[in-house]
Formats: sequence, structure tokens, C-alpha cells
Amino acid sequence: MDFIPVSGYYEDTVLIHPSSKTSSLTFNYLNGFTIDSFRVFDQTITVTNNQENGYRFSIIPTTIDTNNPLIPYIPRWRAPKQFAPSAQIYRFKNEDQAIIKTYFIGKDFKANKTPVVSIVMDSMDLFDYNNGIMIPGRTLDPNNPRRTGNYKQKDNDWKRSAHFEYFDNNLQLQYKKQLSIKLQGEYIRLLPQKSFKIYGMDTMQFPFFGEDGPYSFEGINLRLTQDYYAHNLVNEMIKPLNCSHYHFQTVKLYLNGEFWGMYNMRERVSDSFLKKQFK
Repeated sequence: MDFIPVSGYYEDTVLIHPSSKTSSLTFNYLNGFTIDSFRVFDQTITVTNNQENGYRFSIIPTTIDTNNPLIPYIPRWRAPKQFAPSAQIYRFKNEDQAIIKTYFIGKDFKANKTPVVSIVMDSMDLFDYNNGIMIPGRTLDPNNPRRTGNYKQKDNDWKRSAHFEYFDNNLQLQYKKQLSIKLQGEYIRLLPQKSFKIYGMDTMQFPFFGEDGPYSFEGINLRLTQDYYAHNLVNEMIKPLNCSHYHFQTVKLYLNGEFWGMYNMRERVSDSFLKKQFK
């Protein structure tokens, strides 16, 4: 079972319907704090460029109060002054199967010239006080704020399930996969925007970095672009020297339909990466 049309860019209204007849479908529109509640699906859904609900997740603080003298020099979270257009996320459920669609609707997206990554996951896994990986949360120790907080947790109990979609610079869907996600880095976990480590539940196979790049990955990293300018510059400089290097590209990240910033998508340095480099 699938749904028509595919995820991607559309100039105007989109009519979503199942690829075959069914009477047991439910769906939900991701405009709330969780994606667990569903409504009955009556065969056709009309999707428009509806921005009325605004942003829900970008206005959730992801750092602690930087007036705390124990953590000087940490940038403080601020609510966005201006919101970029958001994608429309629909999640369909038929028995035990869940299918997610991401639609970029309207002329605001037409000028896009950068590949896009869309990550859709239960927002409770991101922002819930007890289990959310993006916030200080229940594990924060006010007396040790640099090393504690939900976003500083690194073991596998803090790995979360997510739906990953990759679009080319024309917003045409090229790759999708259900996978796992964790936060990436050390100091950067304290910043308002986080970096992410993406794990395929099995091998991810797609030429994200062009025909000259690798095709198979255990996973990839999504790092903030400003965090990785120097790394990428050095990486490009050593390419002609026949040295070991990673592949990367700049992408726009949408998290649960909301624009989350410009990110650097690159190969993850892992055992398989090293084996390929030094075989």
C-alpha cells in the first residue's frame, strides 16, 4: 500500500489518495505535539499551502538559561524572528504499516536550489521533558550544566526512530528510509541548534555525494554548516594529494516540516569508512 502523489514540490493543491482501494485507513496531519493520534481517512485528502498554524517546534527552547555563571560563553536560545515556509507532513496508517509524506507546496519553494533532508519523528522524542533528546530535560544537573542534560546523553537508550527523506535541488524525492537518530558532537550539544547522527537500520544505499562518491553507508552525519567550514576547507584542499577524506554537501534540513537551518551532510567516519579508505 502506498499513497499518490509522492513526496516533493507542488505548485498548488495536492489531492492525496491511496494507490489501491481500502476501507481501513487512518491518517493524521502533523500539526500537534505528537503524531500518535489518527483520524479516519475517507479516500481523498486535499492539501494546500496552509501556513496558518505557524511553527510549533522552533519556539521550544533547546538550551538552559545562559545567565548561569557555570556556563559562560554558551549562545542563548532565541525564538526565530522570522519563519521560513514549512512543509506539510501527513502520516498514514493501515493496520501495522505507517507511511509518511512530505509536501512542499507553493511558490515559496520554487526557487529552491539546495538539496533538502526531511526528518519526521515523534516530537515527544525531541522535546519531552523526560525523553526528549533536544532539551535540557530531566537529566540536567544545575550544578554541572556543561556535562548534563538530555542532549548530553550518548548511550543507545537515547537513540530514536525517525523517517528520513532526501530531495534533490528541485525538491524531487530521491531516497527515503526508516532509520535511527542520535545527537552528534560534544560542545555543540549545548548550542540552540544540534547536530545529528543518522543510522540506517540496515545499509543506506544511495549516491548522496554524486557518482564519484560512495554508494553504501552505515550512516551519515548532519552537522551545522558554521561548525564545519574549516573542516570542509581542509578536506577539499587535501583531495588532490590522494589522502583519506570524506564526502560532504550542504543541505537544508526540515524537522517535522519546519525549516531547521543549513546543515552539512557528510559521511560518518566508522569502521566501514576506514576499511574503504585503507583497503
